[in-house]
Amino acid sequence: MQGRPFYRMLKSQRESTSVAELAHIFAGYQSGDVLKDVSLRMCAGEVTALAGPNGAGKSTLIRVLTGTLLARTGLVRCNKTETSLVPQEIALYPWLTARENCVAFSMMDGASRRDAGIGASNALDMAGCTQVTDTRVSRLSGGYRRRVNIAVALMSSPKLMILDEPTAGLDADAKRVVQDVMRRVRDAGCAILVVTHDFDVVEHLADRIIVLAGGRILRDESPGDLMDTIFAGQRPVELLLQDAANEHQAAFLVAHGAVCYGPTRWVVLQKRNYTDVGPLSDAMAEAGLRIVEMRVREPNLSDAYTLLVKAEA
Repeated sequence: MQGRPFYRMLKSQRESTSVAELAHIFAGYQSGDVLKDVSLRMCAGEVTALAGPNGAGKSTLIRVLTGTLLARTGLVRCNKTETSLVPQEIALYPWLTARENCVAFSMMDGASRRDAGIGASNALDMAGCTQVTDTRVSRLSGGYRRRVNIAVALMSSPKLMILDEPTAGLDADAKRVVQDVMRRVRDAGCAILVVTHDFDVVEHLADRIIVLAGGRILRDESPGDLMDTIFAGQRPVELLLQDAANEHQAAFLVAHGAVCYGPTRWVVLQKRNYTDVGPLSDAMAEAGLRIVEMRVREPNLSDAYTLLVKAEA
């Protein structure tokens, strides 16, 4: 920081569209590659959501982008000094105030106390923390702690900010405020990568969603395009069974395009006549499946993600 207002510094970054790029990277550990032929690009003023099941490679991807893990092969174009990470676990000194945390982390990066103080005021303002500037972190709510953590990440004037499950554990009001903060950061020209399974965040904020599974990218497209790709005019029909399906019944359900959401909960896509589930019900009865409830519902992004990932499992 050189004393310039933070938001002006970020606005100037819009001139450079692409801020991070991975091309055909393979990366992992001694046990083998976790990421396999991964390519992606993130641009200034754009929010990219990253979703995937446990073990998909999300943490490894974050490590590559932040420079803490080198890719074995492929191109990585991402300046780690211009990348900030907001981890899922709050990373603050609880005995320091919000301002003191910002100043401390900035000085660790080499800023003078004066520049760190100016930067702290700008960052806390952007994160919506002006009311708690001089409050110890230990006395703050979970929502405020998350916002202070974002303010700390803003201190380095990042071109790319990575947020790992930023709304986890927050109530509805706190989630909305955190989303507002992310919008302000995006509108200031920062590229945002948000790792999340909160599809409300994805629907309201994300320009693109990347679905990662087994170390490979299954989809990289807008949330709307993902919905169109998965559903193609179909509607999900939710089946609630009286008993868990046996092996034969499960095979029957899968053969009919059903996806298991739980021992007694399955979802199948109905192509036409969304409200006419009679033929589907008859087919299930012939297989010996006792259906407690069957309902047609509007598709949503969470369904699209689940159907995609489970189909690839």
